[in-house]
Amino acid sequence: MSKILLTGSTGFIGSELLRGLSKNNIIFIVLRKKNKIYTKNKNIKIIYFRNYNQLNNSLKKLSIDTVIHCAAHYVKHHKYEDIRKLSDSNIVFGNIILENLYKMKVKKFINFSTGWVNFDGKKDNCFNLYSIYKKSFNEIINFYKKKFHKIKFFNLWLLDKN
Repeated sequence: MSKILLTGSTGFIGSELLRGLSKNNIIFIVLRKKNKIYTKNKNIKIIYFRNYNQLNNSLKKLSIDTVIHCAAHYVKHHKYEDIRKLSDSNIVFGNIILENLYKMKVKKFINFSTGWVNFDGKKDNCFNLYSIYKKSFNEIINFYKKKFHKIKFFNLWLLDKN
């Protein structure tokens, strides 16, 4: 049985992955305290956190084979009030996961990205602020690829029509 850390397990893609992967793997999911869920599935282990220091301390104690990073905050047309949540969800949270890859003994990191980074088929033509954050996170991943060259990194690009 593989040990997988799955972020974004309450979202559309993450919840489907959780359902399928938890049949034959031990899945660790990360949730803010306010998002309490209960499960009878013994293969699902929940890591609750209130702040990033608590998350960091919990992660470095784990031993994980694969991280599947689905967590994101999406807003098509942002307002000023969205900036903090976009930054926290799409940059800071993932960066804390990346920082702990070596300590968790991770072999594979799988990230979900968006085709909106190359809107209208034009390279680096971001559609909205969300896609700029996703593009920026890809650059952060590139930094960790160089730092942790024994870990395999994968980017899955989701494409849709706006």
